[in-house]
Amino acid sequence: MRKILLLCLAAFIFLSGCSKTSQAIKQTPRIKECDKMYMRINQHIFEIHLYDNPTVQALKTYLPMSVTMKDLHHNEKYHYFNQSLPTQIEDIDYIHTGELMLFETNCLVLFYDDFSTNYAYTRIGYIENNDEIKNILGEGQVEVEFLLDD
Repeated sequence: MRKILLLCLAAFIFLSGCSKTSQAIKQTPRIKECDKMYMRINQHIFEIHLYDNPTVQALKTYLPMSVTMKDLHHNEKYHYFNQSLPTQIEDIDYIHTGELMLFETNCLVLFYDDFSTNYAYTRIGYIENNDEIKNILGEGQVEVEFLLDD
């Protein structure tokens, strides 16, 4: 009787731990990469790996495009669109240099420094080789051209 009780208790603990793990996995969706676009700042070209989501699909309909991006907090450049894009907003917690995201429904943001945040964004893509991005973006506003992969 004691063995059965211990086995039941062990099974209960094991199964309750599994259900918490599966819930955690469901709360952290995996975002599949689909393709690339390019960003040109002056003569510098960066490859942006895009996520597969409705925001990216809508953004691609505007490409190629040139925008003026303003500086905010010495860690990001932003541009407001006249139209809203579809969103898949998520709490980000930590932002990495080279990430491209949408804030709210119409603000394109390019981050050029790492930092923690309490804000929520929709992921668009990221620049893998971003060592020089901070120096190239400089201070103040900058003209940025976004192009699709040919």
